[in-house]
Amino acid sequence: MKSLVYATALAIGSLGNISAHDKAPIFHDGIMDTIFSEEYNEINIYDLPDTVINTFEQSFSNVAILNAYMNDDYNFKLELKAENEVIELYIDAEGNWFDM
Repeated sequence: MKSLVYATALAIGSLGNISAHDKAPIFHDGIMDTIFSEEYNEINIYDLPDTVINTFEQSFSNVAILNAYMNDDYNFKLELKAENEVIELYIDAEGNWFDM
């Protein structure tokens, strides 16, 4: 365990001096490429599948759908108005909620 802490300290120390004027190093792991590649296009709320509408109505009351979006995999992003807050939720064509 001590060697892990020591190795980590050496790795961080080897980054060199980073002043306020230098940009911090950016590490690229590919996750954002996946998120950005899933482009959602706006659709009419009335074009949502019945399964999505039924799941929404069972899950929420007193919440309005402001906008609906769909991607190429038939996953949907819903912008909801709940009280004074706009919320984005994701649901697939079978009515299963999922996280982004």
